[in-house]
Amino acid sequence: MVDTLYLIRHCEAEGNLYRRCHGHYDGHPTVNGMAQCRALAIRMAPVPLTAVYASDLLRARYTATAVAAQHGLTVRTDPGFREIGLGVWEDLTWGEINRDYAREYQRFVHRLWDFRIRNGETIEQVGRRYMRALRRVTDVNTGAVAIVSHGMALRRAVANVMGLNPREKNPLKMIDNTAVTEITFSPDAEPNVVCYADNSHLGALSTLARQKWWRDGQKDYELCFDPVALPRERAMVEAFRREAWEAVYGSLDEYQSNAKMADAERCRKRHRKALVIARLQGRPVGLMQLDPDFKSDEGLGHIALIVLSDEYRGMGLGAQFIGHAVGFYRALGRHSLHLRVAEDNEPAIRFYKKLGFEHTATEESRLRPLLIMRKSLLPPLWVG
Repeated sequence: MVDTLYLIRHCEAEGNLYRRCHGHYDGHPTVNGMAQCRALAIRMAPVPLTAVYASDLLRARYTATAVAAQHGLTVRTDPGFREIGLGVWEDLTWGEINRDYAREYQRFVHRLWDFRIRNGETIEQVGRRYMRALRRVTDVNTGAVAIVSHGMALRRAVANVMGLNPREKNPLKMIDNTAVTEITFSPDAEPNVVCYADNSHLGALSTLARQKWWRDGQKDYELCFDPVALPRERAMVEAFRREAWEAVYGSLDEYQSNAKMADAERCRKRHRKALVIARLQGRPVGLMQLDPDFKSDEGLGHIALIVLSDEYRGMGLGAQFIGHAVGFYRALGRHSLHLRVAEDNEPAIRFYKKLGFEHTATEESRLRPLLIMRKSLLPPLWVG
């Protein structure tokens, strides 16, 4: 019989970083998430595992592969270990969900047992399918087994093991990415939770330690990306575009308003979400322009413009813009993101590198040199 279970949450993935709703949406591990997997692999190396299982979603499979590789094991996948399916919410930002589905969102946060969303799952359904999958594992294995799953699914499963009432607020704390819950079983199959959500292997790599959204009173950091309404919002778009030009070139001397607005209108006509206003609690805080036509034959997704107003910088909002671009271009089948940044804009370059962009070339523009940076949208492979 199985005497020990190690229930592990997947590594930091795009939904965690970009603040987007990823239940069944198959988001990828982040740069930090890959580092978390290396730390997890070291932690789990001394454990005499006999099998490693995972949800069939990439973020869980990647994490499980890091654990299995230390033991010469192959990851076995089971969709029963998936995160809760969130239907029409999938790949929306949490800001958009809170604004556009306010009643359902409040139930999701405060009365999860009453939560329903179109094309989604209930938490009871998640708990039942997880426990069925868990029984499939324990029926055919012995010794110590690791299972990599997802935050909400794991909290529901551990609550079930502990006999907590599923129609009350779950008292178990949030689970950090790659945190480990260890459950042992006595000879008569009684479970004992040895540790819950232990993230001691992470240190500075911890996701929850760096984020504020989950703390009480700190939930006002979620952006909404709304298609621009032209001509009504033309003045706002022009103001953001001027702000961006002046920040890069130091003045508006060679700024061509009509040409820039015509380019913005072209992208907006190509796709309604290619030109969006970023709003925080209803306030316009930035602008993003994507150009679906630029090198589309090469599989690139071009980010033509990102502007975040000065007063909102330093709040950790920038990654959410990249999240919008990732979701937009992945849906179009593109394999990488592409953007330009001034070569002396060191804060921006550091920011993009942290999110997985690499400097691939330098473009000698008429006004100043620009770095070409790219980020892959393809699934990463585990390299131990």
